[in-house]
Amino acid sequence: MLDVAIVGAGPYGLSIAAHLSRPGANYRVFGKPMETWRRHMPRGMSLKSDGFASSLSAPTKNNELPNGHSLRAYCARHAIPYDDFSIPVALTTFVDYALDFQRRFVPDVDERSVANIRASDRGFELLLDDGATVEARRVVLAAGISHFDYIPKVLAALPSDVVSHSSAHHEVDDLKNRDVTVIGAGASAVDLSALLHEAGANVRLIVRKSAIRFGSPTGSKGKKPMAKNSPPAIRSGPWPQIPTGL
Repeated sequence: MLDVAIVGAGPYGLSIAAHLSRPGANYRVFGKPMETWRRHMPRGMSLKSDGFASSLSAPTKNNELPNGHSLRAYCARHAIPYDDFSIPVALTTFVDYALDFQRRFVPDVDERSVANIRASDRGFELLLDDGATVEARRVVLAAGISHFDYIPKVLAALPSDVVSHSSAHHEVDDLKNRDVTVIGAGASAVDLSALLHEAGANVRLIVRKSAIRFGSPTGSKGKKPMAKNSPPAIRSGPWPQIPTGL
């Protein structure tokens, strides 16, 4: 019987586990660390969040952050260029940093996947992908986005080599010299379009907007104006020219 079961070992699941990893805490985190980021994000992309907003969370000690837990500290240790605002965070840097965080703060991860959760008299029963069951008084869901991809019904019946979701394209080299239409105006659509163009595909990006907002303008000192408690803005380019326009 666990006090807490954490479903998912991405940035949120690992951060929650780090806060629970005190002596005597009876918890377990399930899932392959950073699986969605390692397998379902386009290789070569950058995060839409700035560096200062991309650190995982760890508990404080005497009101001080633990030594070296932040993305800034990780980049300093490994001589990786970093800035709170002006340098985009590469996917590879973020994944390597998060895996380093996991090894330091959450070393015991159960890499089995949770297939089902149901209520029980004592809390919850978790069915794992190998058929085993685990009981927990509380469950924290940090499953991420990998199970929520959506393709409209009008396209869903087409074969996967014709229509696919952006999360299926960690690698894009196999689409070289092919005509590819990307539908969407978010960070995934824009990054994927740019990476496809760089890989040699003929790309067109279709959006239901008159313009795409890449990020807020920088202030006089090169920093983006941020309201207190506001979410991080999507970063600006530079972006390669998409040959067929928007």
